[in-house]
Amino acid sequence: MSLRMLISGRSREPGAIVGMLALAVAGVWFVGAIGTVFALIGLDRLSVATPMEWAAMIAAIVLPPLMAVFSG
Repeated sequence: MSLRMLISGRSREPGAIVGMLALAVAGVWFVGAIGTVFALIGLDRLSVATPMEWAAMIAAIVLPPLMAVFSG
């Protein structure tokens, strides 16, 4: 037990570890998705992508990490 828990009389929040793990998973997922886009599509193809393709790539990169954050 830490001094803070002794003084306050209560323990840690039970979901704190799960929340931190969700943020870590979201960060790894975000970085991995960006790396995957560059590896599979390539920089030359990204430079001539249409706005609809950019929207699809951004959704594919951002939405899975957001699911991890909100589920944690």
